[in-house]
Amino acid sequence: MTSVIDLNELDEKTRFALKLQLALRINAISIRGESKHPEKFDEYIREREEIIRKMVGIQNDLKIVEGSKVLFP
Repeated sequence: MTSVIDLNELDEKTRFALKLQLALRINAISIRGESKHPEKFDEYIREREEIIRKMVGIQNDLKIVEGSKVLFP
């Protein structure tokens, strides 16, 4: 079963920290798509995902939303 976290339900500090990690992950995925060596971004993306999962305390299926907008995965 997928756990759903809505950023709108979190305190401001936690929401900011999560949105920062989500933005870093999304940017890395975008840059990876244009890179001549996309494999170099894989570890960085995995690290961001691990940090995000630790922040919310969920290692299983996870979905992070902000209202109706899906931010993760």
